[in-house]
Amino acid sequence: MPSLVNYSVIVLGLFSAILVVIQSQDKFGTLLSITGSVIILSGLYWFLGIISKGRWIGQGDVWLGLGLALLLSDWKLAFVALFSANLIGCLEVFPALISKRLNMKSHVPFGPLLIIGFVIAGLAGNYLINIIFYSLN
Repeated sequence: MPSLVNYSVIVLGLFSAILVVIQSQDKFGTLLSITGSVIILSGLYWFLGIISKGRWIGQGDVWLGLGLALLLSDWKLAFVALFSANLIGCLEVFPALISKRLNMKSHVPFGPLLIIGFVIAGLAGNYLINIIFYSLN
């Protein structure tokens, strides 16, 4: 069950996504991008939560991911947010596992990492995407 914070983020995300679609020249393409964003930031975590029976990821993260995906409204930015959140999580968890401050049964809140990934994607996502894709050519 989503919390009041998650409901608020989802409602803001819906309004934001609607405005993005209204302002877009390519409404179908924009809707596809928003759908991709939701699949990346919410659907993936929902799937991981289902197959792990909630041990790997909680439903709160799924709902938060939905709201953040709608706010980003772009599958590429959602991917940057996902990658950033997981990279920062690894940088946080691996040293703690090695130093034995955490063990394999420890629970690490993922919501704050999702929010940090969202901020990175919102502030620098397009820049990072351009660097990655244009440096490959």
